[in-house]
Amino acid sequence: MEESELKRQELDLKRDNEINRIITTFKLDPYAILQLDHDTNYTAIEIKKVYRSKSLLIHPDKTSNPDASKAFDLLKKAESDISNEEIKTKLNTIWSKAKEDIEPIHKSNNKEIYNLFKDLLIQEEFQKRIKVKQDLQKQGELDRLKEEELELNKLKTEYKKQWEANQDSRVKNWRSYANKVEKKKKKSSNGKKKTKVLA
Repeated sequence: MEESELKRQELDLKRDNEINRIITTFKLDPYAILQLDHDTNYTAIEIKKVYRSKSLLIHPDKTSNPDASKAFDLLKKAESDISNEEIKTKLNTIWSKAKEDIEPIHKSNNKEIYNLFKDLLIQEEFQKRIKVKQDLQKQGELDRLKEEELELNKLKTEYKKQWEANQDSRVKNWRSYANKVEKKKKKSSNGKKKTKVLA
C-alpha cells in the first residue's frame, strides 16, 4: 500500500472516530462536544479555532459517513451556544454549583463534578421543556377561545341576518293578529253584553 493511501485511511478513521465521539457525547454540554475544559475561560477566537478545526475534519462534504451531517449540526450548535454569552454564563454557573456541591465531599473529583453537572443540566432542560409545553397549552387554550369567539360572532351575524330577513313576515303576522283582535272587539261592542246571574 502506498503512503498516501495509508494517510487517507488514517484520516478517514480519524473522521469516523470524531463523528462517533460527537454523536455519543452528552448533547446538552457544548464544552464536551468541542472538547473544551469547563474551568478554562476561552476567548471567542479560541472557541472559533477549535470549532474550525473540528468542522473541517468532520464536514459532510469530506466524508461518506452517514452520521457526518448530524455530528456537524451538533458541533455547530455547540459553538453557537458557547459563543452566546447568556448560555455560556448559565453553563459556567451550573458548573460552579456542581463543583461547590461535590468538592467538599470528593476533593477535586472531576468525574463526580461532571456527573452532577449533567444531572443539573438535565433538570434544567426538563423544566424548560415543561414550561414550553405549558406555554403551548396556554396558547392552544387562547386559540380555542378565539375560535369560539369567532364562531359566536358568526352565529350572531347569521341570526341578525335571519332576523332582518324575517322582519316582513313578522310584521305581516303582527298586523294579521292585530286585525283579528280589532274585529273581535267590534263584534262584541255591537252585540249585547251578557249578564251573569248569581244563584
